[in-house]
Amino acid sequence: MFKTSTCPVLAGQGGYEMWPHRIGQLTLTDFRLIAGDSQEMLCD
Repeated sequence: MFKTSTCPVLAGQGGYEMWPHRIGQLTLTDFRLIAGDSQEMLCD
């Protein structure tokens, strides 16, 4: 199992990410709302 993070997604928008390994199970946790002008919207 691998732990990773994802980039924020704006309301009404979508996102697409890829990983170098097969995904056998996907567990999503820690959903939260953040302001659109927040530094947390940056994705490295």
